[in-house]
Amino acid sequence: NHFRRPNVALRVTRHTPDTVLDAALDVLARGSGRPALYNDDLYIETLCRLPLGLTPEDAREVAFGGCTETMVAGLSNCGSLEGSLNLAKALELALFDGRDPLSGQQLGPPTGGFAEFATYTDFEAAVREQIRHMTDRFAEHMNGQLRQRFNQGDPKLYRTFFTRDCVRRRKSFEAGGARYNWSVVSYQGIANLIDGLAAVRTCVFERGRIPAADLLAALSRDFEGYEALRQELFAAPKFGNDDDTVDRPGAEVIRFAWERLLAHQPPRGGRYLPSCILFTTYHGAGLEVGATPDGRRAREVLTDSVGAAQGRDVSGPTALLNSVAKLPLSLAIGTPVLNVRFQKRLMADPQGRRTITALVRTFFARGGMQIQFSALDREEMLAAQREPTKHADLIVRIGGYSEYFVALPPALQASV
Repeated sequence: NHFRRPNVALRVTRHTPDTVLDAALDVLARGSGRPALYNDDLYIETLCRLPLGLTPEDAREVAFGGCTETMVAGLSNCGSLEGSLNLAKALELALFDGRDPLSGQQLGPPTGGFAEFATYTDFEAAVREQIRHMTDRFAEHMNGQLRQRFNQGDPKLYRTFFTRDCVRRRKSFEAGGARYNWSVVSYQGIANLIDGLAAVRTCVFERGRIPAADLLAALSRDFEGYEALRQELFAAPKFGNDDDTVDRPGAEVIRFAWERLLAHQPPRGGRYLPSCILFTTYHGAGLEVGATPDGRRAREVLTDSVGAAQGRDVSGPTALLNSVAKLPLSLAIGTPVLNVRFQKRLMADPQGRRTITALVRTFFARGGMQIQFSALDREEMLAAQREPTKHADLIVRIGGYSEYFVALPPALQASV
């Protein structure tokens, strides 16, 4: 129970007995962070529906390699996280006419000054244009990298000989010889984008409580001298509370982002597949983003999964799962990781486990793809921060894998 490896995936179907789920939750209650739970029916259905060429028989061999990247055992080259796209950065660029306020560089196309937008719809269109530009540039760059990899780099002979159908096709693993090819790409800052859009719509355009110029000034100064404005942004509705006024518009922007990526084809074949697999990278991704209109300060961590930003789901786990299920999760077939954390005493209690089993069943029935649990105790984590050597085996589930709590940087410990 006190080892973070190997990663373990439990593929849950509609026919999986509740006793199996209860056993998995019982193991999780002991603090291993494993297994993560996957909606097997929806994974297979989606893999067959997308233009990837999978047969139903091969789709049933779905596996989760690396940490949780979707692949087909012995038959595929999934890229194992070719790169990532930062949606919080796209939001920031739309606010500053494509200019990065941290570096001063023009990173995105000019989409208009924020104060010039007459309506929220105008602003959202600018956000979508920044996402489109970011996605297209990423795919263009990545295509060049992948071509260089199989023209000049390591052909991965070992994988070539042991992955169907590389030898039959006379192509190396990196040249597209595998029976199935795609490239998994991770998305950072999903809830930060959704919350930021909701705050701008509510506080600037609907209520008119924050003038556009004041918002830009506050963000540029990292809210220094603008605490009252920051609290106004915090008070705006947030993703993760089953609020359609936040969830539905946010889901449509996420759909736009993921469909744009799915339209691109890597040179070895298949598609670029959206995912949300963050390991501890949501820390580094946050360092690249200044203050955002969800009230987050500059360079703070971004959200740690496809769920709510840390501390902003205040309406309970059912509301959180309802919000997440409104996202077009099956488009993120690379795996949209969802972190959920419960008190240890709840998961150790048989009635508590039955309740969580019902939550999982309902979430999967409504389109949830993946969910992973940490059984935690806040006092234990605080004690581990004070005396790390006495709590070296404390494990948390974070961004797609299990990690020792004391091995995390302070910013990530705080986010957990």
